[in-house]
Parts: sequence; structure tokens; C-alpha cells
Amino acid sequence: MKPRTYSWPDGLLLLAAAGGLAFFFAGQRGAGQLEAENARLGQRIAAWENRGAATVADGGPAGRGLKGFAIAGPSGMAKLAAILRGAELGNLAAAREALVLDSQWRTLDPATLERMIADARAADLSEQDRERLIGKLLEALADRDPARAFAVIGEGFAGKTSREIQGELAKHGGLFEKWIKRDGLQALAWLDQQIAAGNFDSRSLAGTSTLRQDYESRIFALTGDGSRITALDPADRLPALQSWRFGDLPPERQAAFAEVARSSGLTPAEVAQALNPLLKRQMQAGDLADADAFFDRVGVTPEELPRLSEDAAGQALFALGKKADELTGEEVPAIRTWLGEKSAEGDSYIGSMIGRGFANGWDAGQIFSTLNQLQEEQPSDDLVSTFLIAASQQGGKQKLDHAAAVELANRIADPGKRAVTLSAIGDR
Repeated sequence: MKPRTYSWPDGLLLLAAAGGLAFFFAGQRGAGQLEAENARLGQRIAAWENRGAATVADGGPAGRGLKGFAIAGPSGMAKLAAILRGAELGNLAAAREALVLDSQWRTLDPATLERMIADARAADLSEQDRERLIGKLLEALADRDPARAFAVIGEGFAGKTSREIQGELAKHGGLFEKWIKRDGLQALAWLDQQIAAGNFDSRSLAGTSTLRQDYESRIFALTGDGSRITALDPADRLPALQSWRFGDLPPERQAAFAEVARSSGLTPAEVAQALNPLLKRQMQAGDLADADAFFDRVGVTPEELPRLSEDAAGQALFALGKKADELTGEEVPAIRTWLGEKSAEGDSYIGSMIGRGFANGWDAGQIFSTLNQLQEEQPSDDLVSTFLIAASQQGGKQKLDHAAAVELANRIADPGKRAVTLSAIGDR
């Protein structure tokens, strides 16, 4: 809906009427106060008249539209940048002007947007103002013609170091997604050109290209085509598959995701790492039945099952640990049984998780009650040892009673494991 407008005479009549009301209500005020109000009214009338007389070449206010700023060149870009800055800082007047302009960005043709970007680069602006304004212009250009938007981005690479080019590309992943949705083949061709030019070669000490991981993961998230991920360097594959973008991957696409991970040359443990974020989202309530459903859906292999089942058991224990009076009873023994059917290291993992829970402040009475229950049902040196080692780590919110810890460690039947545990808890 277009904002309501008034002719200048109408505006003056309105302001005059407002002045009349002000005069009426000011009858009982002092003459000095009335004079001050009349002066302010005169300023408002003058401002209204000046607004009507402002020329497009002067840059004009936001009410004259984005095309007015565009015609004004670099000075217009400086004024537009000031509005955007003020709106971001919470200036109400600037926010109102920016709101009026918001509906106009997409009405500008690509040639005008390109010219405005060039003017913004030439304008006398702080780098922060320039980046904010150019980002807004590039977003509008990408909506109209993403290929031209990325061509303009490439023009900004001139004279920049590889590191600076990497930083610039890192800002525009969202625009790349728009391009993928609009013309995937064209976007992928551009990406391959950039890779060939070495613009994605900046590598970390670990030998990975985080920027390429990001762009490749965006492609898979949007298209489901995992061929580019499987073709990545080995050090890039797992990080690309662990992208936060896959946390919301719908159930119907999770099996395909698992197959991409398996066909990428990852080890079973690495495949489990890639699947873990999806599993955690599936198990937000800590229900192991949800884990079983996830395993069925993605076709977990016997080699992947131990690691993923440990992750699931950890989620279930964490959910219990956040609730008062939930660690006692049959819940933890049930988790132990479930995990024991899937992982030979189940007791070690359960003990370690409960030990971490103790260090993080879980109820000590409940924890020791649960440990005694577990030991009575099925004694386990691994359970006790890993619990004590995890619970005694430095920096925890809660400290083990040393005498009680030593007494518990001495119940470990295996002499070697007992000695290791006593050393870890600081027995002298």
C-alpha cells in the first residue's frame, strides 16, 4: 500500500490547523511559552516547504525514493548509507525512512543497482557503512540477476589478497543459495570457475578449506546432490557433512544423506560423526525409541552402530540428568541394557557419562545410588573405573569425596585397572 500523500498547500493547511489548536490550548500558558511553540511551528512549516523544493540532484530525503539517491551518485550513496546506519543504531527517524525504502529495492533494474554499487565503492564512507550499503544493493541485485551480482562481487577482488577474497566470498553464501535455487547449473559453473582460479584454495593448518566446505554443503542442502561432497579432498568431506545446515534435514532425506557420507570414503566412525547431529535432533526428548527409529531410517551399519548407540545413550542420560529425581529407578539400568546390546564398550561409556554428570553438578546421592544398583545387577570394573576418572577431572562444579572414591576404586577386581583408577583420582 502506498503511503498517503498531501499536496504542499494541503500540508500547509494541516500545519496551520495544528498551529490554531496549539494557540487555543496555549491560551492559559505564559506568553514566552506560546512564542516558543509558534517558533517551532514556523520551523516545521519551513521544513515542509524545503522538502517540497528539494531536488533529486541534492540527494533528497527518503521520501523522494531510491532512484533519487541513485541519480545523486556517490553523495547520494553517502546519504543512503547514513539512513541505513541510523536505522541499525535504533534512530527512529532513520528507521522510518529505511522502512519506506524497503519496498523500493526490488524495483531498481540491474543496471541501476550496478551503478549504485560502483558509486558506493567510490563514496567517502567508513568501511562498515560501505559494507552495509553494498550488501543491501547486492542482495537486491541477486534477487533480479544473481549472475550479475556475483560478477560485481568479482570486480571487487581487484587488488585484494587471497585472504581478503576469501573473506569477501564468505559473506555471500546466502546469495549463492539464491542463485542455486534460480539457476543451479549456472551457479555450479561459476563455483567451478572460482575453484579453478584458486579462490577457494585458502587452507587451514588442518589442511581443509572451510569456505569450500560451506559452499558445497549449501549445494547439498538445497539439491540433495552429494556428488560434489564425495569429490572433495578427504579432509574436507566430514566437515562439509557436519554443516549446521543439515540439522533440519527432513526425515525423508536422511537416508540419502547417510549414503552420501558412506560413499565419501569416510570410516564408519566418521560416518557416525556426520549422522550424530541428525540423531541428536531426533532425540530431543531423550527417548531411545526415537533413536531406534532413526537407526532404521538411515540403515545404520553394524560398524556404525556402536558409536551412534553410545551417542544416543548419552542423549538419554543427559535428558535424565536435567530432571530432579530421575536418575534413580529403572531408567538408567534400561539405558545400560539397551546400549549393552549394541556396543561392547557400553559400560565404559555409561560410567563416563555419569561421571561427567557428577562433575557438572548432578545430584550426588542419586548418582551413587544408581551406581550401587548397577553394580548389584551386573558388576563391572569398566563402569566404576570410568565413572571415577570422569568425576575426578579438574574444573568440575562438584568434587568427589576422596575417601569414598578410594573405597569405590578398591572394589575394582582387575588389579591393573584398579591401579590406573587410583592413580587418576590421586591416591597416595
